[in-house]
Amino acid sequence: MELLFTGANGFLGRHLAAEAAVEGLRAIPWVRGEGHGAAESAPLEDDAAVRRALERRRPAAVLHLAARADVGACHADPAGAFAVNAELPERLARATAALGLRFVHVSTDMVFDGTQAPYAESAVPCPLSVYGRSKRAGEEAVLAAHPAALVVRLPLLFGDGLGLARGATEGLRRSLANGGTARLFRDERRSALHARDAARSLLALARTTSAGLLHVAARDAVSRYDLGLALAARYGWERERILSIAQAEVPSAEPRPSDLELDVRRALALGLALPTVRESVERDGARPR
Repeated sequence: MELLFTGANGFLGRHLAAEAAVEGLRAIPWVRGEGHGAAESAPLEDDAAVRRALERRRPAAVLHLAARADVGACHADPAGAFAVNAELPERLARATAALGLRFVHVSTDMVFDGTQAPYAESAVPCPLSVYGRSKRAGEEAVLAAHPAALVVRLPLLFGDGLGLARGATEGLRRSLANGGTARLFRDERRSALHARDAARSLLALARTTSAGLLHVAARDAVSRYDLGLALAARYGWERERILSIAQAEVPSAEPRPSDLELDVRRALALGLALPTVRESVERDGARPR
């Protein structure tokens, strides 16, 4: 089974490649530029090149993980955020729909405002940031262009960065390095999920015909502070250097949602093995340095 996936150089993309190898799936990264061996390098912005690449490879599914996910960068460049997070996935959705190919698009819990958790797929989005608005626009565009596509909303991800300084685990590790401290919100709840669990779920969903919106996250939610304490206990870091703060203590150009717990009953009904946050932390076999 051959899959094509974007975002190969990102945090989630590296975990997806690793899990595909474990499962014996041929996952082909879609990357920029030439000279990447078996990778696909057709420019994603070139509709004709994308069409030719898809016709040549005829993958069982295309998984679109690439995004502009830095909230601050999106706020500073709204046009760029919408180009990457809304216009690009729409073009991929249109191209895969024209060839009858499976398309799985990754979105975010930040399409919600944090006031009505837990959020089911039927909840009305109300994003507070440019990032959230651009991702919501991408969801709508994908499903309009490819009604059989699946849009998977993911939460905050953690786990080994696999060589990248990304994700909640690596962020905490960097903060605590050399005797530093970490200041984490006690009033921001997320259904945080290990990137490995997210990758496994995406690979499983690529082999289904599920369509529409789907929440894939932990079965519960914890504060950013409590997640930090759980990671510290798992990796032997000093919990005394993890400080509890409120969102109001940190100036922000855009408001932050306070509770983004996702309702994952539909995902569980599809057979996905989704842990609680603490189960996912405890099952993490890779110990960050």
